[in-house]
Amino acid sequence: MITATMSRIGVNAGMKILDEGGTAVDAALSVALSEIAETDGKFICYAGIMDLVYYESKTGKIYNMNASYNTIQNEINPLTIPAVTYNMVDTLQNIVDGRTILVPGFMKGLEEAHKKFGKVPLSNLFENAIEIAEKGTKWDHDDNSNFLRWKNILTKYPATKSIFTKPDGSFYQLGDTFKQPELARTLRKISEEGADYMYKGEWAKKFVTVARNAGSKITLKDLQDYEVIWTNPMHGTYKGYDLYINGEPDLGGPRLIEALNIAEEIKLSEMGHYSKSPLALSTIYQILASTLYSSNLPAYYGDSIDLTANSRTKKETSKQVWEIWKAENNLNVVPVKKEKNEHTAAIVVVDKFGNVAALIHSIATPNWGSTGLFVDGISIPDAACSRQTLIDKVGPGKKVPTETVPGLILKDGKPVLGFACISGGAVEQTFISLLNVLDFNMTPQESVEKPGIGDFIFDKDKLCLTLEPKRFSESLVSEAEKYNANFYETGSVMSAFWTGLYIDNNTGKLNATSIWLKKD
Repeated sequence: MITATMSRIGVNAGMKILDEGGTAVDAALSVALSEIAETDGKFICYAGIMDLVYYESKTGKIYNMNASYNTIQNEINPLTIPAVTYNMVDTLQNIVDGRTILVPGFMKGLEEAHKKFGKVPLSNLFENAIEIAEKGTKWDHDDNSNFLRWKNILTKYPATKSIFTKPDGSFYQLGDTFKQPELARTLRKISEEGADYMYKGEWAKKFVTVARNAGSKITLKDLQDYEVIWTNPMHGTYKGYDLYINGEPDLGGPRLIEALNIAEEIKLSEMGHYSKSPLALSTIYQILASTLYSSNLPAYYGDSIDLTANSRTKKETSKQVWEIWKAENNLNVVPVKKEKNEHTAAIVVVDKFGNVAALIHSIATPNWGSTGLFVDGISIPDAACSRQTLIDKVGPGKKVPTETVPGLILKDGKPVLGFACISGGAVEQTFISLLNVLDFNMTPQESVEKPGIGDFIFDKDKLCLTLEPKRFSESLVSEAEKYNANFYETGSVMSAFWTGLYIDNNTGKLNATSIWLKKD
């Protein structure tokens, strides 16, 4: 089974890979390649990033691959990288500067994952994406509205403008077939030559030239030196289940495990379901707020607590965090900067061999970014434009942490759930989804049909947890706020952003959900 957030065509192609004897990794990678081609490189990107958590059935081992962005080795003053401000509908200021470009990891991650766990030839994984680019897709309302919103950026450079221009020189209109012949040629090259084409070959050289002409400090050495990281996933436990979530240097795993530790300690599930119980809803606010601060401001809890990533997965550390947070009882604390992973795609696959893959890939910035650059059909994002402080902290030539949380849950050594989440609020949405499945015995589909909870914002100097609008009763929210919590309804929250695949090891049945299946 495959469940994914972006592409029906991609999922069908992934199922074909499984039918040919491919593994869960083969299928997930095929889906990812197709998704990017189908969405024109705006939401997700071949010059983006990838995280993978993988269960290998023949060994029972769980692997974690990090193919996040690398910082630029010659960028010694990242705090001066231009910031690009986006509003709620992703409209951006026209600031174009190549210093917002980072070293991409997606294609290197794809090749490394395939080398380690793939069965079918690498070129097979590219076939559907190449076909999409060559034959084209319908230019629909979503494509048109996004292009018009970004038109001043996407027509700045001739190479980019030509991608969105028909042979007669006019822009695509509703109902037209949007073809990407330049992208098809690039993908075919990669399928034949491997990732080296993007990291050492012709594309790499052209990318460096284009980026440097726009102000980047990137060199060919940045691409040649790029390596994925294979790490141990973060491990935690919850009521007899084992959780494995993408590990360091990423930030989401410790926070999610810490939240579940607190939920188990205070018996959150006994307070009722958050969609009906004001006490449960307010307590979820408090749990997620406390973990937000242990991620962003360790000093808030004093020097007596070890808030390193591994320590935060320990139940005794989580208990300390909770006790100090409740004692402070202060919602108007200093604002924290929470790194968002805008415009991601989530894929979960189980194959006939029993392998399970949970994969996230992302452009990590709103549509296309602000650079306006394409290189041989591949969009070039501006992920550094909002991560200056983080880049400064990690240093030159290092991985940029994300807060994505692809993961697996095992019971008695066997996988029962693979999951991933897109958009901002990935930790928050995954937290409530896991509670729904593990505490309230919901299927993944039943879980995403419950009202959604998103990330935190500051509204009028109050720390607010965002709620899916018109899904919570006014009386419930009002009563929950009496327990020292603040909420804010926003249309950017959807519970269906979480993607899960449940495996019943007693019956062999599979149950999954994705954003397509949300009833409303």
